Amino acid sequence: MKPMNIKRIILKPLYFSVFILLFLFLISQHWEIQIGFENLAKYLYPNEANRNAELFKILLTVIGGIGVFYSLYLAYKRAKATDKGIELQAQAINKQSEQLELSRKGQVNDRFKNAIEHLGNDKQPIILGGVVELHQIANEEKEKYAAVVFNILTSYLRSVLKVDIPRDDNFSSTVPQTIIDFLFRGANSHIYKGLKANLAHCNFLSLDINESNFDYADFGFSLLPRNIVDVSFEKAKFGRANFTVTNIINSKFNYSEFHDTIFNQTEIKNSDFFGAKLSSQLFINTRFF
Repeated sequence: MKPMNIKRIILKPLYFSVFILLFLFLISQHWEIQIGFENLAKYLYPNEANRNAELFKILLTVIGGIGVFYSLYLAYKRAKATDKGIELQAQAINKQSEQLELSRKGQVNDRFKNAIEHLGNDKQPIILGGVVELHQIANEEKEKYAAVVFNILTSYLRSVLKVDIPRDDNFSSTVPQTIIDFLFRGANSHIYKGLKANLAHCNFLSLDINESNFDYADFGFSLLPRNIVDVSFEKAKFGRANFTVTNIINSKFNYSEFHDTIFNQTEIKNSDFFGAKLSSQLFINTRFF
């Protein structure tokens, strides 16, 4: 508490008490009141020679009590005013926080919109910037954006990795490789855990998927890469997928589904197919180690 406030708390009741005493002194000079005072003293202290002084002590005590109560009343009013001020300040802070949150959400929405627009650009650096921004937004706002970003980026993979599009020497794997790194491996890929990727009809040749997690993914009609090392494909689907000249090492296909899948000149080493469903597979020069 500030020194000035302390002085006010002490001086206000003191001034009040002095005022009462002065008032009593003035009225005591009036002879009628003086007679009444003496009669009251005589009534209260009939056997006391110093009865006027005794009555005056009582009056002083009463005045002191009134001063104390008045001081408590002032302190109570001050406390109520302080509580009200704190409450108003808290409301202002909450209002400001709400406005900041709305502003932040608006900024995130604008970032998301711009990132989507970047995916449709012809220039690779701009597309890459859009991919990075989307992944960052999903990392910041997992509950709202993780699944949305996951679906957008896997859809983009399907559009640029279409298995029926001829692959020429000018093909750049930078953007699709970055998406795979963000969604299926790396420090922040956990934000997409449990989401089911639709990667059907994709050509994954020239892409690195080692040490990735593709649990629950659908690779139907897709062409898988030459090297598959330390990859998890648990509960994935490989209907009519193509493994040609592929080395599969230390990978898991537990409870995955295979039908009409081609394994052509493929070597499978130390990999787990526990609980996998296989029907109508075509094995051509394929070896298991």
